[in-house]
Amino acid sequence: MGAFLRQLNDDAFTEYDDTCLRYRNAASERIGSFGGMTVFAGGDDLLFLAPVENEKGRKRSSICAMRSKKFSGQR
Repeated sequence: MGAFLRQLNDDAFTEYDDTCLRYRNAASERIGSFGGMTVFAGGDDLLFLAPVENEKGRKRSSICAMRSKKFSGQR
């Protein structure tokens, strides 16, 4: 990842940084609405605590699948 980031010009680095910030904010919001808590969110790293199943019957794996699709640009 370091080699990739070093090759970016200032504009590309700023765009990447902004994308990671939006991802972090959206992930933290989604985790909170599920009933979990974000412990660490930085770049593309995410550590959170969440119940296996929330009160609505949704599984924790649904958060991970959704975040993976969001980060890779899928809807």
